[in-house]
Amino acid sequence: MNGINGQENILNDLKNEKSKSINWGLKYNLKNCFISGSIFHQTMDNMIKYDYSFGGFFHLFNEKRYSYWGASFDFNYSFSRFFHIMAKYSHTGYNGGERFLYNPESKGYFSFIINDIEDIFLKGSMNSMLKLNCRYFGKEKMKYYFPAIGDFALSKEFTKPSAIINFKMLVTISTFTFIYEVDNIFGRDFVEVYGYPVPRRTIRIGLQWDFLD
Repeated sequence: MNGINGQENILNDLKNEKSKSINWGLKYNLKNCFISGSIFHQTMDNMIKYDYSFGGFFHLFNEKRYSYWGASFDFNYSFSRFFHIMAKYSHTGYNGGERFLYNPESKGYFSFIINDIEDIFLKGSMNSMLKLNCRYFGKEKMKYYFPAIGDFALSKEFTKPSAIINFKMLVTISTFTFIYEVDNIFGRDFVEVYGYPVPRRTIRIGLQWDFLD
């Protein structure tokens, strides 16, 4: 046994972790458009895990095999010189065993950007950028090791599906840039990583001066 942070730990003869991954993907490019998609599969053997259910002891052990598969999609499109759209989505599935913590089943991102829209009215006088984006994270579940039967018998949903919307504006005149950002505009409860919730509405205002070329 060995102690870490005041806790006693049961150390077993652990094996080295081994992993193997396979990825297939396609990309398609046009003048103003980019599309890509991929399918991936990863297998990990002897993944080192721990359980805290032995009367105050951490029990370290190797899981026999852990594997997951997934698919991802990316889309970028620019039009009318001023507008740009970005979208990303990924989904992960699991083949039994325990899930990775901090890895939701699905993730999504959408962004709409407007560049230099003021050129329609004040051509050459200033530069600007407006950006509105949405981030989505699906539910996150994890199974617990149950030593009495030597298997992952208990399951818990850590986070629920959630989404937030952010806004950013940059306006540059000469050597000065005004920055205005609002994260989580509607003050939603949002957890990207379990145990670390995203703050509710956050506003940042700044002024940047570039005095060296």
